[in-house]
Amino acid sequence: MTETAALLSGDPLVRVVASSDTLCSACPNNVGGVCSYSEKVLRYDREVLRLCCVEEGEVLPYFKLRKLVMQRILLPHRRSAVCADCEWDGVCTASAAKQGIRETLQIPPETL
Repeated sequence: MTETAALLSGDPLVRVVASSDTLCSACPNNVGGVCSYSEKVLRYDREVLRLCCVEEGEVLPYFKLRKLVMQRILLPHRRSAVCADCEWDGVCTASAAKQGIRETLQIPPETL
């Protein structure tokens, strides 16, 4: 995950998918590239795409995608509408409360 974070810090072009991807690779629920909670995760992915007005398969700069998520989901407090039944919800909530949303996502102020 450290390598992925380092790569994303360079604002590469990313292809938005609603399936297992590079970010899912370290998840314990990813077994052989297949998510054991694929139906639930697909619902999350599709809701993020809808809220951000992004099409599956679309390619855009990572910082632009991150900004869309921040503006359309996190800052208006819509995260729970997307993934409230996620087993990691408590971790995200506690982390955001402890550090603040911008610091949690490590978003440079100039990209907001």
